[in-house]
Amino acid sequence: MLQTVANRWQRTDVWSALEQLLKQGPMDIYPARIPKAPDFWHPAMWSRPRLITNNQPVTGDALEIIGEMLRFTQGGRFYSGLEQLKTFCQPQTLAAFAWDLFTAWQQAGAPAKDNWAFLALSLFGDESTARDLTTQILAWPQEGKSARAVSGLNILTLMNNDMALIQLHHISQRAKSRPLRDNAAEFLQVVAENRGLSQEELADRLVPTLGLDDPQALSF
Repeated sequence: MLQTVANRWQRTDVWSALEQLLKQGPMDIYPARIPKAPDFWHPAMWSRPRLITNNQPVTGDALEIIGEMLRFTQGGRFYSGLEQLKTFCQPQTLAAFAWDLFTAWQQAGAPAKDNWAFLALSLFGDESTARDLTTQILAWPQEGKSARAVSGLNILTLMNNDMALIQLHHISQRAKSRPLRDNAAEFLQVVAENRGLSQEELADRLVPTLGLDDPQALSF
């Protein structure tokens, strides 16, 4: 599939860059119809992912391929090529790109059909993303966006870093919205069960890493 996409751009260098991806695992699970890029998709205006090997930003053509792979997302499941992409790009640059994508999605009215732009935070987000997203989650219920806040909790749960769980714990304890606190506690319970812990045991493991000596460690 990626070869077809690369050939569409008639760029041999694009295919060469992606050839290694094809050799690393199953890449053939994708929608029969590739969704069209939304109107808010303007990646040339956003922070651009950079390669680990030479610190060079990915090309504009590569950005379009990344966008197509993101739009393959179905039922919250990402196309496997995106996991491979993470092995080639600097994590912090992918996180910045994902945040700009998410911001553009919000500014476009957060269309549900393009929810992949929100979910991308769970795949590419880092500790800074977790802090910034928590600020938004805490504000959304007061803006009448409680459902989006719950989706944000799910994204924090899916992020593969402890800061996201620390922020989730913070929300469960400090959020002004009682339903939001309860929802955060439910997500923490799922995390605890997946780790074979009680919620109290998980909280005990998080507390020592809360960075109490660092006033910037938590979002308030």
